[in-house]
Amino acid sequence: MAQQLQSRRGTEAQLKVFTGAQGEITPATDTMRLRVNDGATTGGFPHALETRSSVSDAAYAALITDRLIAYTALTAARIVTLPSAASYPSGARLTVADETGACSTTNTITIARAGSDVIAGGAVSGTATSAVLNTPFAELTLESNGVSQWTITHVRVNSTARTPVADSAYSRSPPTGSFRSRR
Repeated sequence: MAQQLQSRRGTEAQLKVFTGAQGEITPATDTMRLRVNDGATTGGFPHALETRSSVSDAAYAALITDRLIAYTALTAARIVTLPSAASYPSGARLTVADETGACSTTNTITIARAGSDVIAGGAVSGTATSAVLNTPFAELTLESNGVSQWTITHVRVNSTARTPVADSAYSRSPPTGSFRSRR
């Protein structure tokens, strides 16, 4: 007969003020996040369940468990709305990517803030309310500060997918396209 292991658990708010035993893992019943405790740190150390969300040609509201939002079809401009930075794990990264190669100046993917949060870093000078992907196979990675800001930590813009190379000399074309922010 199999044995069952049951851990102490509670809501995210309850676990943030709880000090668990050394090595104890406590699950949050409302966000499905795990916390690893060291016996001394109030709230322990959160670990988010990482997920990849495939989006097929639609607007998308990012979840706090998302780590990769991958567009698998894109025929029109689409918007990804971020969760509030305060609800997303501090220091956790979220990537939005065009896997179709259909992203363009017409079929953009706009990453929009929630509420009054701001987006900073990358090609953004100051702060912005959104960021836009507008080249094929582009991707953008943001990191939450856990309060009210998303920081762009990585931007990749490609004009084409991989180019096959035969046994001959090859010169890489300079990249085209751009990344822009909206205030």
